[in-house]
Amino acid sequence: MKIPEALQVIISSTPSLEFGIAHNLFNQTQLAKYLRPLVVARVGKEVSIPALSMALSRLSPALPKSARQKIERFKFKNLVIQSGLVIFSLKKDSETHSQVNQLYGRASRHRSHFGVSEGLNQVTVIIDEQEMRTAQNIFGSKVLLKPIRASSVSMSFDPKYLSIPGFLYIVLQQIALQGINILELSSTATELILYVAPDEVTLAFDTLYQRFMKR
Repeated sequence: MKIPEALQVIISSTPSLEFGIAHNLFNQTQLAKYLRPLVVARVGKEVSIPALSMALSRLSPALPKSARQKIERFKFKNLVIQSGLVIFSLKKDSETHSQVNQLYGRASRHRSHFGVSEGLNQVTVIIDEQEMRTAQNIFGSKVLLKPIRASSVSMSFDPKYLSIPGFLYIVLQQIALQGINILELSSTATELILYVAPDEVTLAFDTLYQRFMKR
């Protein structure tokens, strides 16, 4: 693969890069330094910064129309805030699943929020704050970290976005640009939930609303 081809693949698969180049938001030399490792991995040989800068300058004029279309076509179907949540981080062992199921049964009866994600060594459970004491009694010594109070922003989107590279990156980038820390996140096929500190949830909601809902 030649340098221009490698750049085209990398940039076209990263909407934020494509958008930034199309609108001349980057210092070309600094961008070349940033992209150099990615390009070297694709072309299989060393690439100089001047060569990359030259390739970028030739690529830029062709991008504006496609770049604007790509970032502006993303849109959420809905956006919802939920407050009063607590995040538990648990040690994963042979008993953890049964304890999580016990709490899930209680949450189902009360129709309260319940989220769970599982890693190799830990399990994260997110519940309504009103169930916090019950959860502490059930999990006991399995709790690895002090429970974290949180709020969530939930969004749903069209299934067609599943095949578009960079969609979730664009969503998370908007939150990062506001300096908002994502405590946890979870997803289904066409839904994404971001958990943030209670005092940052309004800013997170407004940021996503302005970008993906207000048209």
